[in-house]
Amino acid sequence: MPFKRFVEIGRVALDMERKRRVAAYKAYGVEGKMKGSFRKSFKWIKDRYLNLVYGWS
Repeated sequence: MPFKRFVEIGRVALDMERKRRVAAYKAYGVEGKMKGSFRKSFKWIKDRYLNLVYGWS
């Protein structure tokens, strides 16, 4: 029986490790989306400014 308890504790530890890893992957994904959104916004502002100043389309 002690071995069975040890195995259950090991499974819990592995599951917690997996959850932590998945959470880190999600955080990287959100960070990437925010960077992309910021770049798009900056490009939009820059294009608007250039259009206003130079009259380009």
